[in-house]
Amino acid sequence: MSSAVEHVELPGVGVRSTFSTQAGLEVGVLTHQSGTRDVLVYAEDDPDRCSDVMSLEPAEAQAMADLLGTALGGSPDRMLIGPVAVGWVEVGAGWWIEGQALDAPGLEPGKLEARLLGVVRGDLPQLPAEVGPLRATDVVIVAGLQSNVDNTARILELGP
Repeated sequence: MSSAVEHVELPGVGVRSTFSTQAGLEVGVLTHQSGTRDVLVYAEDDPDRCSDVMSLEPAEAQAMADLLGTALGGSPDRMLIGPVAVGWVEVGAGWWIEGQALDAPGLEPGKLEARLLGVVRGDLPQLPAEVGPLRATDVVIVAGLQSNVDNTARILELGP
């Protein structure tokens, strides 16, 4: 089983994210540029054909995400406000950004397609200018389009 999520940009449409379940089903979500999401279940005999599609408006998609997060005992790491995603990324030990400031080369405003809003260190929120070098377990708050938030999370881990 592969629980890795694959994201594919579909120009003019949005982003399709898919993964395989332990039972061998290919499932995914198509996030349209409008914010509408389609939950996709692919046909077992044809991986290019959907056997079932369920369309969700943004508020419905958020309700589904909240339900899944609650059912798993966790919380989602993204929140959708209209077309804007607000995400939080916990800095891992050994990440490129550990020991760097939020204005490190490649993270300056204008270089990223998302905004770094601040950091939560322990229980205290801090503005980017107040943070200093990032530490493992710091949580970076990021806002932008969903794909840009995801890309920024990758950059925080792997570098620009």
